[in-house]
Amino acid sequence: MNDKMEYDLFNNPMVEIAKKAMTPQQLEEYKKIGEYMYNSDTYKTLEQGSKVTDPKDEDIVSYALESIKSGLDPKDLSQKELTLLVDVYGPKWYEQFHLLEKDVPKPMIQMVRELKEETEKLSRKDKRALDKLKQKKDRISLQKKRETSLTNDSNK
Repeated sequence: MNDKMEYDLFNNPMVEIAKKAMTPQQLEEYKKIGEYMYNSDTYKTLEQGSKVTDPKDEDIVSYALESIKSGLDPKDLSQKELTLLVDVYGPKWYEQFHLLEKDVPKPMIQMVRELKEETEKLSRKDKRALDKLKQKKDRISLQKKRETSLTNDSNK
């Protein structure tokens, strides 16, 4: 037989004992507080005003710098922190901490920028060769689709 009872705020012997120990004035005071909390526009406004907002970029940079000063491995920084450090202090921001480039991950946005720069540096000849490879790949894909289609049609 299950002798254990489930207790909650409204079914709790300790709450009942506390209520019985209160004076009528104390009970009235708690009743007023409850009415204020649940019926007052002021309380509702205060309750709604405590929404969580995203931190400012300056705060993120400060936090990241302090974390590194305290011994955080730069590899543990978030993409947002890395990006902001590069934006604020430049791509070699890590040098002020006597870190090496190999010890610091690049933010994704910086890698994309560098990739675009490298792509733009391709010579005309390289670009033509790349275009020809893409066209050849497209032709092979189209040919495979046709063969698959013909195979499916003949099996019907």
